[in-house]
Order: sequence, then C-alpha cells, then structure tokens
Amino acid sequence: MAVLFVDLDRFKQINDSLGHAAGNDVLRFAAQRLERVVGRSGLVGRIGGDEFAAFVYDLDPHDDAAALCAAVVDAFEHPFTTQRHDVFVTASVGAARFPAAGKDADTLLRNADTAMYKAKRRGRDAYEIYRPDHDRRARDRVSLESQLHSAIERGELRLHYQPKVGLRDGTIVGVEALLRWEHPKEGLLPPGAFIHLAEESGLIVRLDEWALERACMQATEWQRSGFGSLSVAVNLSARDFRHRKVEDMVAAVLRRTGLDPGCLELELTESLAKDDPARTRATLLDLKDMGVHSSIDDFGTGYSSLSSLASLPIDRLKIDKSFVDHIADRRQYALITSVIALGHGLDLEVTAEGVETVQQMEFLQAHGCDVMQGYLFSPPLPADQLERLFMIEHVASAPGRLQLLGGDWMSPAAPRPVTELDLSPARYTGGRVLAARGEQSA
Repeated sequence: MAVLFVDLDRFKQINDSLGHAAGNDVLRFAAQRLERVVGRSGLVGRIGGDEFAAFVYDLDPHDDAAALCAAVVDAFEHPFTTQRHDVFVTASVGAARFPAAGKDADTLLRNADTAMYKAKRRGRDAYEIYRPDHDRRARDRVSLESQLHSAIERGELRLHYQPKVGLRDGTIVGVEALLRWEHPKEGLLPPGAFIHLAEESGLIVRLDEWALERACMQATEWQRSGFGSLSVAVNLSARDFRHRKVEDMVAAVLRRTGLDPGCLELELTESLAKDDPARTRATLLDLKDMGVHSSIDDFGTGYSSLSSLASLPIDRLKIDKSFVDHIADRRQYALITSVIALGHGLDLEVTAEGVETVQQMEFLQAHGCDVMQGYLFSPPLPADQLERLFMIEHVASAPGRLQLLGGDWMSPAAPRPVTELDLSPARYTGGRVLAARGEQSA
C-alpha cells in the first residue's frame, strides 16, 4: 500500500487572477483526474485548500508507487478549461509506502507530505518517494528556517555589491546589492542556501525590506563621500507585490535614508509580468512617477508574455547568466542578439549578467549590449572593499567613475575571473591596477 500527497502548484495565482469560481472549477477537475489515475485500487480525498491525498493498495512493493506518482504528474499535463480560460496547473506529488515509511495513518500521511515538499523544492511538477533521510533533511530545514527568522535581529545579514560596467566606455554605472547570511556555524551563505526558505515561509518580505533600506543607506553614504551618483539595484520578490503596496514601502525607505529616487533600481522577476499584469503595471507606474527605475531580472528564463512585457513601464532588461555562459553556441547566440534587439526596440537598456571572459565581453560589445556585470570585472564585494575600487577614480577617471582604459582590464591571453584585488597604492602603476593573482590588469 501507499499514501500519496498531492499539492497543486501555484493554485493561489489562479484564485487571485481569475477568481474563486474558476479556482473551484480547477479543484473539481483535479479531483476527477486523480480519481481516474487511482481507479478502483484506492481512494482520493481533498484534505483542504489545494491539497489532495490518495490511499492506494495492491501495489507492487518496488515499482508501482513511482509509476503511480508519474501518472499523477502526467495527468496534469493538459490544461483545464474554466470560464472560457485554458488554465495550466501542475502538481507536486509525494508518496510514502507501507510499511517501510510508516505503519499508521498519521505517519504515512506526514511522510508523504515531507516527500511532496521535496518534490516542490526540486522545481514543482515532479514527484518524490519518501526515504528515511528526508526526515533529517526536513529537520535541518526547519532548524535553518528558525535561525533565519532571528538573523535580522542578531545582525547576521550582509549585503555585497557587484559593479555594473558600461560596455561603451568602461565606466562603473551602478552596483547590484546581493544578500548574504553570516551564519554563526556555516559561515557566509549565498542566497541559494536560504532564499527558498524565506520565500516559502513569507520571511522574504522582511528580508527584502531590510536589504532595500540597507542598500539605500549605503548608496547615500557613498554619495556623501564623493563617489558620485551611482545607482544601486535591489531585488524584490513577487511576494512583495502580492502582500503589500510596494510603492508605499519604497517611498518610506527613501524618506528615511534620503536617497534620490533616481539612484534606486528595483529588479523584478519575469513572473510578475504574467501573474497579475494590471496590478504590476499600476505599481510600476507609481514607482516611475517617484523617479525609481525598474528592470526585469534573469530575462529569458521565465517564459513571460511579450505583450505583457511591452506594457510594463520598466527601464532595463537583464540577460540571464545561463545564456552568457554558452554564448558561443549558435542557438544561444541567436537568443542573446534577439534579446538585445528586443530591449532596444522597446527603448530599454540591456544588461548582461555573469560575464566572465573577454570573449563574452567583446561579443556583447559588438552586438550593442549596454552594460555588463560579472567576475570579469569584479565579484560581489562588501561595501568597504568596493570603496577601494571607487577610490581609484580620483587618479584614473572623472569623479564618481572608474575608467577601464578602453576596456583593456584583462589579458585576452589568460582570461580568468578576478577574485582577489590588491588595490593598495604600491600596486597602482601607470594607470592600471594589477590583480593580486598573476599580472593580469584589472
């Protein structure tokens, strides 16, 4: 026997965008599809919300649970038609076998639920069979989430900043603020280690506001120190737009920090363009009226509607690193050049993320990309280390900018990411700053 736990992915978005009547239709259709898969070999029940459970017996002890889960996932491949709308809904499925994963109903259901969440973390539209090590991982996850709740109060969050460099003249035109967690035992954790927990728990709203305020404070400090009016970009989650008035929160932060709104850029995900385009457009118009800039981050990975994108009052597109990594591939070549042309056709500035080699940089320059960021120029750095880059502008360039001497900051013969910089005066020679590793110019 086995217990299956089934959760409909992104069901809340259907209720929010099409209304509860359409949501109820989807629940009924989902139940019918589940019953067809299970057939006469079990029972299907709705536990609550968009969650279902199935009890299935007469299973082969080795293979049938996985085959059944795969059949459930496949059952949601085709859209539901409700109120003249074709609605695509996927499912995340977890299964717990009897008796290996439990000998009573509560244990089986709990373990099937644990397996389902693992499937959801893999990216949804997937299934997972419960294994004993899931318990340990689930406990670790709960523990990490609990620690994250108090990380702000304990002062463990950090912001690192990665410069954005203009590809026309090699000047620093802004920075992107990137969140880090200085965990007391695990050390410095990148966003990938904890952002998904923050998203699932709703804590992302607090983290985003903290990051926004700290980045605006830092940008104000840099301006007062004479480093010019560099813009600072901050990522906002789609959850921010769903659960509060983002424009009010941003306005309050700008008032508290004194930052010029024109020096702030908000980076948004593609999903906002399709989830609730009317509300997103209204919010972005309010932000634009304030003078705040906005961009679509990781463009090309979210399958957004181009018509929705064209209607949004944004300023920039950011090409995702995954495209830049394979820039030599013919298909990726076509995608990147198309995105650059699309952005310019919509009067948008185009930024490429993850630029790590001179070849990538030269390709982007040749095809008219406006801005790059990546390890070729600098990894994300703490504010004090980034200031050492800014200080060089007093020697090498005009106030507030760092001139990169015609873009020749790394030897094409040995293109390697610059991960450590020694910017002491002793290393500054002849208008070039030499990297601490080797004699590459940086």
